[in-house]
Amino acid sequence: MSSNGWVWPEDRYAKVAGLRVRYWVGGHGEDVFLYPGLGGSAEDWANAFAHLSEGFRLWALDLPGFGRSDKPAGGYSLAFFLKIVKAFMDALEIARAHHVGISMGGGVALALAIESPERVHRLVLVNSALLGRRVHPLLHVCAAPPLGELILRPRPAVVERYIARCLADPRSAPRDWVAVHQALARLPGAQRAFLAVLRCGMGPFGVKRRVLRPILSALPRLSAETLVITGAQDRFIPRRYGERAASLIPRAQVVALPSCAHLPHVERPEIFYPMLARFLRHGVAGLEPLEGQLEGSGSLPNAGAHVEPGGGPGGRRRGEKPKQGLEFCGHPESDH
Repeated sequence: MSSNGWVWPEDRYAKVAGLRVRYWVGGHGEDVFLYPGLGGSAEDWANAFAHLSEGFRLWALDLPGFGRSDKPAGGYSLAFFLKIVKAFMDALEIARAHHVGISMGGGVALALAIESPERVHRLVLVNSALLGRRVHPLLHVCAAPPLGELILRPRPAVVERYIARCLADPRSAPRDWVAVHQALARLPGAQRAFLAVLRCGMGPFGVKRRVLRPILSALPRLSAETLVITGAQDRFIPRRYGERAASLIPRAQVVALPSCAHLPHVERPEIFYPMLARFLRHGVAGLEPLEGQLEGSGSLPNAGAHVEPGGGPGGRRRGEKPKQGLEFCGHPESDH
């Protein structure tokens, strides 16, 4: 039971591609898959089951390598995670669903929408990875062995400091949620898996170009209606990456959430989940009733205009050609 008095969903397990994968499921309605970020777990989406269970059937997965799922020694490519997601959907006979991902989980959801568009109804990218090269300097350093092994030791204080970097106000972190992550970090193979996933996609100079270029070059062809959410104070993923991605995706809307950093669904669930529910039900048009409700962020943009709240330099309207070079990492910005 969580500290807010309601019971977390029970752990369930499925055998997927030979691996034991933990998941939570709850609610009734359209299927929604929820993917955590690097080192995350189903517990990161605990509030979703309180806010979205009426109208949606929620699936929160511990991707292999994280949470209580199996942790193979290596092989954590983007293709590997797509194989897991598609095999999970096939095993449950779910042909199409909404997909919501935070950080690394956003990268997985985005790659699925590109490779298998028939499986994705609406797409939500929350401070998503794979939209640009640079991330938090800590991850650049930890991508180089043996620095990662020395810095990210699975100790409670280290885990708490890492979580604090993900939040605008570290005091907003529920204590039981922090304790869960401290316990998960001590599971056998957890540190090794975290670093293996990180190093598969990153080097000391950022996200690897061979991983990033196919994703960015495919954004103008993305068919799923997409909501891009950024935390106004995120230190892990530059906000401009989300703005730039939304300017390239044909049917996209970008919204910056105030008083949030990397984990807005944990920091401001009272803002995050009503907005998510309206988008999943109605698409971009469903965001219009929220106009003006995001304090400190200006009004939400008009449906169909790819601009950040308040208007941003990276925005463009439908029909306007994207700026040259945006589909390649590092252009026109110096991400090399």
